[in-house]
Amino acid sequence: MPPLEKSELHTEFLSLLGRIYYTRLGRYRDPAGGRSPWFRDRAVEEGLLPTFQADLDRVESEIESANADGSRAVPYEHLLPSRVPQSVNV
Repeated sequence: MPPLEKSELHTEFLSLLGRIYYTRLGRYRDPAGGRSPWFRDRAVEEGLLPTFQADLDRVESEIESANADGSRAVPYEHLLPSRVPQSVNV
């Protein structure tokens, strides 16, 4: 096993990197403001994607409501849709 100091540094470093989010699950936008370069099928952009985004927003609202009502000892925030990147983050 590595020395404790190296293990702590490694854990801290990965924790720091894991907090950086460049993208958000369900949000696929062209940086220039045009159509999304991710999907060529309009059925995805005009039907499936908005439905998926609405579902993610609904789940986020439900989790936030449950966190706010005090029924949980510790707020659940780890997998809030707004905190999940589109893909592997690190």
